[in-house]
Amino acid sequence: MTTELLDFEGPLTHLLPNYEPREEQKEMLETVQNAYINSEIALIEAGTGIGKSIAYLIPALKWALETSERTVISTHTIALQQQLLNKDLPTLSQALNCDLKAVLVKGMSNYVCLRKLEESRHESLLLPEEEKNQFEKIEAWAQHTSDGSRAHLSFIPTSKVWESVCAEADTCTFRKCPHFDHCHLMKARENAKSAKLIIVNHSLLMADLAIRLTDENYTEHALLPPYKHLIIDEAHHLEEVATKSFARKAGEIQMRRTLLRVGSDRAGKLSLVSDQLTRLKKKLPPELLALRNDLLVDIANAFAAYHTLLDDLEREDKVRIQASLQSHPIWKEEVVPMTSQLHSQMNKFQAAMHNYEQELQTIDSENFREKTAGPRKEIAAMVTRLQDAVSLLQYLATNPPDPEKVPWIERRTFKKSQAIDLFEAELDVSKLLSKALFEPFSSLVLCSATLTSNNKFNFFRKQTGLDLIEKPITEKIFSSPFDYETQGMFLIPNDIPLPSDPSFLSDANALILKAILAAKTGTFILFTSYSMLTKTFHALQKPLSQAGFNLLKQGDSNRNELLSDFRNQKNSVLFGTDSFWEGVDVAGDALELVIITKLPFRVPTEPLVQARSELIEQQGGSPFFDYSLPQAIVKFKQGAGRLIRNKRDYGFVLCLDSRILQKNYGKQFLKSLPPFKQVSTPSEEIVKQIQQFKRRR
Repeated sequence: MTTELLDFEGPLTHLLPNYEPREEQKEMLETVQNAYINSEIALIEAGTGIGKSIAYLIPALKWALETSERTVISTHTIALQQQLLNKDLPTLSQALNCDLKAVLVKGMSNYVCLRKLEESRHESLLLPEEEKNQFEKIEAWAQHTSDGSRAHLSFIPTSKVWESVCAEADTCTFRKCPHFDHCHLMKARENAKSAKLIIVNHSLLMADLAIRLTDENYTEHALLPPYKHLIIDEAHHLEEVATKSFARKAGEIQMRRTLLRVGSDRAGKLSLVSDQLTRLKKKLPPELLALRNDLLVDIANAFAAYHTLLDDLEREDKVRIQASLQSHPIWKEEVVPMTSQLHSQMNKFQAAMHNYEQELQTIDSENFREKTAGPRKEIAAMVTRLQDAVSLLQYLATNPPDPEKVPWIERRTFKKSQAIDLFEAELDVSKLLSKALFEPFSSLVLCSATLTSNNKFNFFRKQTGLDLIEKPITEKIFSSPFDYETQGMFLIPNDIPLPSDPSFLSDANALILKAILAAKTGTFILFTSYSMLTKTFHALQKPLSQAGFNLLKQGDSNRNELLSDFRNQKNSVLFGTDSFWEGVDVAGDALELVIITKLPFRVPTEPLVQARSELIEQQGGSPFFDYSLPQAIVKFKQGAGRLIRNKRDYGFVLCLDSRILQKNYGKQFLKSLPPFKQVSTPSEEIVKQIQQFKRRR
């Protein structure tokens, strides 16, 4: 029987240090195994410490050995992918005495394109010094890299530099490329064809499913080789990733950058064509460059109109496009005319580029065709991208919003500038997911440490479309094996003002400082907004630094660098927002205090939240209890779950949001927690509770 592998005297005992059999892990393994055997869907919430990856990998491996059928395993985080590929699978292969091939498949843009790298060499001379240095480092790395993946670079290049050298579906010339035989992407794809286990991220999975849904193809190669079985770990991200994957976007920075990649006679891809034309004593048509320059101006003018609109509305972040917004004077007098002008200019530019390409095809020179094949393919792709973006802008500016979509304007602020993006996302992705994901596959396992709200899968089932299918679905909740009551405390000050109170921030900051000084340990402070994060950081920076704490703030470095510094530097305090609430595994005494500043409700005026809340209300439901609350509970469970990662961890979760005590729905948050010892007490007693607990430990 498969579960015997997990027994005390089983092979894992000798392969994994400190291995202990867990009944929950055995039961989960049997649930996954039954999903394969009975061709059903399994919904599994597996608490921290169960070892869920081992529990689903063993059935996947055994099934591949017995049937030769492939399983795709999708995760949300890179950390979990690395754990599966570099730790769990090698151990299990040894335990099962098998040599099944497992590979990690990444999206195209993760790989360097040797053709683009070569063609961009002359353009790199025109880059700013920092970007020029990055390009030179990539060029040197490309000479010896074994897989050509960005993950193996020793630094993180800017998006502009990487875009100029990475592989892309619409710019790839495939077998016509002079570097095809050495292409890292093609080698990776070929390698995946013979693998029985393929590990991907959710975004690549969605991209693969989108192609299969369009082509109605589930038996041939799309982005991935064909597969019958699918395991989705960290499945609580499914709706969010699907929404993003099926959305359309037109961005100010991206459009300018795309047009600059098309270039002129001195830079960009047109310059490469121009160099070859010069050898044939020909030139780029001057009207082509004039049209390109006019288009650049019209892009700037169109987005300037949106900046003017948001300034007038006194909005800095996101604004949903509705009929009321489209009746605004600035929309009518600036947005629509400027967008129409851009649309007209784009059509002229596209027609000119098409005519010019027709002329280039008449040039009777094999050398010219060979030297310009790559740049011309890239130019065509960039023009198509621009046309798609401009078409979206024109559609959103001149048409009433589609009732099944959610369009919005989003403004991002950088150190010295701002940029506008426009989006149109699906209002409800459940129908798409049910058709593309749940119906076609033989077996499907969806698991996470946080899939339920109030110990029920209702919210997850509804938002992902599982309620729309007729396949058999098994639901299982496996609790964590940790002794939470002994290992940790959940602390709630019962006298702190509500977050809406003007005095909340100062009182919260005072208690955060006292708690950290009392705990004398590594701390995560989790925020729901970057604004509060910044204010708290500046308020506590001096006293915490003087007390010997190392302060780390999201935004000052990339996420991996912050986590590395946190683990390696004693008494670190990390100030983090959204991405640090989950997917972060810091075991041991590096992290013993997690502070949740507010319950993680999403902003109700955020376009997607607002639109989906309206839909629920139209259907007779409660936007708060059916959508906002269960979503916040899942996020809350993730945040609290950062504390205890193994049986030797201990510490405190301190929640500063008194709504958890004063509001009726607060009980649902408390009920969702692991069985910590819960203590509600005045703020002054919080410090004593921490000190007493540490003394007992």
